[in-house]
Amino acid sequence: MLWIKTLHVSAMVTWFAVLFMLPRLFVYHTEAPELGAKFALWERRTYLLGHVAFGLTFLFGVLLLGLSMVHMPGYMKQGWIHAKIVLVALLFVVGAVYKWVDPEGKVHYSDKPPPGQATQTIA
Repeated sequence: MLWIKTLHVSAMVTWFAVLFMLPRLFVYHTEAPELGAKFALWERRTYLLGHVAFGLTFLFGVLLLGLSMVHMPGYMKQGWIHAKIVLVALLFVVGAVYKWVDPEGKVHYSDKPPPGQATQTIA
């Protein structure tokens, strides 16, 4: 079970590193339009890494929760595990990112869709 916990924490750290790095890449992309293709490639790779890290975090977390419930009978009676499950569920709710192009052709990213604009949900 210790290996699963180690893999879970490693995947989570990778996932959160991507969450902090991806917005910075978006800023770099908008500040240096001449390197747009290079930053677009980095953004796609970082975004893909984030999805893989999230999937592994979720997989190892569910596996860890299941094994803990089997091997530790009172595990689900502890209050902190309920709080953790609620907080993880909130990550699903607030994690939307929208992409749109303004009339001048500039690409924008935001956590809220602009009124009256066609958007693409990317996360």
